[in-house]
Amino acid sequence: MRLRRRLVLTMSLALVAASAVAIGAPPASGGGSGDNILRYGVEAEADGLNPTANRFAAAGYMMANAVYDPLFRLGKDREFHPWLAESATPNEDFTTWDIKLRSDVTFHDGTPLTSEALVVNLQEQLADPLISLAINDFFDPDNPIEVVDELTARYNMAGPNAHIEQYFVSQIGYIASPTYIEAAKANPDLNQEPVGTGPFVFESRTQDSSTTFVRNDDYWAGDVKLDGIEFVIQTDPARRADQLLADELDMMHTSDFGTIDLLRGEDVQTIEQGTAEEGFALINTQAPPFDDVRARKALALATPRKNYLQIIGKGVAEPADSMFHPSSPFSNPDVKQEADKPAAAKKLAAEYCADVPENCEGDKIKFTFKYTGPSEILELTADVLIDGWDAAFVVERAQELQDDYVLHVATGDYQVVAWRQFGADDPDGDFTWIDCRNAGEPGSLSITWSRFCNEEIQALGQEQRASAEQSVQVENWQTISEILNEEYVYIFLSHTIWQIAASNDVKNPVFTKLADGGRSVLGNGVHSVWQISLKG
Repeated sequence: MRLRRRLVLTMSLALVAASAVAIGAPPASGGGSGDNILRYGVEAEADGLNPTANRFAAAGYMMANAVYDPLFRLGKDREFHPWLAESATPNEDFTTWDIKLRSDVTFHDGTPLTSEALVVNLQEQLADPLISLAINDFFDPDNPIEVVDELTARYNMAGPNAHIEQYFVSQIGYIASPTYIEAAKANPDLNQEPVGTGPFVFESRTQDSSTTFVRNDDYWAGDVKLDGIEFVIQTDPARRADQLLADELDMMHTSDFGTIDLLRGEDVQTIEQGTAEEGFALINTQAPPFDDVRARKALALATPRKNYLQIIGKGVAEPADSMFHPSSPFSNPDVKQEADKPAAAKKLAAEYCADVPENCEGDKIKFTFKYTGPSEILELTADVLIDGWDAAFVVERAQELQDDYVLHVATGDYQVVAWRQFGADDPDGDFTWIDCRNAGEPGSLSITWSRFCNEEIQALGQEQRASAEQSVQVENWQTISEILNEEYVYIFLSHTIWQIAASNDVKNPVFTKLADGGRSVLGNGVHSVWQISLKG
């Protein structure tokens, strides 16, 4: 899961009033006849669609791709290509980046796209308590961004950063109308009614059901072929596949191994990415009993990974040993995830319990395992893992709604959870999740979800961030992987496979031609939608 979130700045009443008028203006859209509406099944709902106030995971990004444009897109060559931006120019030591925007682009509410929009978007994200945790350390706290000219903004770094372009592919690169942002601060209900520069214009939204967009007839990048696109929330992957096969959906995404295996055998188009995020058990290293490495190691040893791969992975999943797929240049072949050793786990747990009996029941360590729901597959995942952990642990299970789940992880109110993360094309993007500066104290907000802080990892991470040389990144990340493995911070289970499935009536389902002639790619269940059309 990719996670970000919400909050504040100040404004004048006059600006609020002006914003409310602008938001109510007719959209720059024809909308079409409604006969050419694509129905897309997504795995979850988003709490809102304002990139300065809400958190985007895969489903949120899919909806955001309809209404917003990112500053950059990832290309098939694994490079970052300008999209809403025209160029990105660093200074010699990578302490400033000048982002130049395309000219003559207008937001759906009629507000022109200028460098001031970049300033407003970043300022709002830096004011947000959770988004700011992810990005504060990138930018100069006293002067994070400034206007150079009407179309150019200068991003001032907190230190040398040779990798900032990749962040403009993600949520901080999705640019909302500054007029809309001001209005949404006055009326948070507008977080559900996004205004961007993208190929589709917001039409309607019923949370936990569907969100509909209509064609933007004035889209700067070219003709939009669909009349509209409806994102249908269907959290059950099997049901989502049934809807696709019954022509109730035209497209869907999934990372469920059983559904992937099923759809591979059906008469539908499938596009897959097998080098995406990793699925793992995430451990709170600040909270007893897992503040003791012996308890973490015992949990790893007791993990029934073979059963997980067979029962949950359906023979489709590929086992993961670290945050890197074996095909990645950053993968360390010497790092192996320990698992399937219940006798050794039992011995280690007994040793721990002799020293810390208050965290144990007899010779078994006690803890609570949390996971999101309602979800049949996560219930089954919990069954499989707890069955293995029973050799050395007494496990209480707790299923939570996703909003509560994320909040509890962010505040450290957990011991072990099921998690999906990592998978950045440039691994500097994953340094955020292990950065000591983001770890926090117990009870405080943290996006170093494990709350594990290691000085050597910190030094290696900051060194690779300052370097544009891949050789430095490779060496540093291979060492980081060794340390995380030796400290049993994560229990890696499998590499995520993302599959996009589409009916045969869908043309150009995933890949977009980039402005410089390249092609975009599928990334962690997310892709462009403006190039899609329906046959007939």
